[in-house]
Amino acid sequence: MDFDAVASGTAFASGSGTGGLTFSYAIAGPSTLQVADSFGTTSGSHYLGLDNPDTAFYLGDSFTINFNRSVHAAGLYLIAGGDTQAGDLAMSVPGHTVFNAATPDALVSDGNAYYLGLVDSGAGFSSVTVYGVPSAGAFLAFTADDITSAVPEPASAWLLLAGLATLLPLQRRRSR
Repeated sequence: MDFDAVASGTAFASGSGTGGLTFSYAIAGPSTLQVADSFGTTSGSHYLGLDNPDTAFYLGDSFTINFNRSVHAAGLYLIAGGDTQAGDLAMSVPGHTVFNAATPDALVSDGNAYYLGLVDSGAGFSSVTVYGVPSAGAFLAFTADDITSAVPEPASAWLLLAGLATLLPLQRRRSR
């Protein structure tokens, strides 16, 4: 979801969304998630931010992306200024958290883009939480763009099961 098909200024109340995604959040102040086009993005011109004067999230803000099904991989770009430090931005699912690196993954017209992604080869997950890690005295504005998710194709799952089924008799023979 790159938000370019969504009009700039479109707001998402907590529990609503677009493109098979819903967003839940509790942001300090009377802020609402909204699509904006004031800053650089990794694709197109629209991104996900807030309806505040900066159209951006801040350290301490968090939002959850809920997928309409269980997924095995999810990722997105978080775009922030040049003063971003390693570990300022995070994405998590229960039991796993990833943080931004010191070096950005891409440069945009007015900032740095950091890709955060998670993969779960087990049961998968149905949501991820994205947040700016609070730090005393620090200020950082950031936005989100290019949210992706992946579900294994049924053919791939069947192929994996077939492969495991052929290995099982070989393992039994070896153990004898």
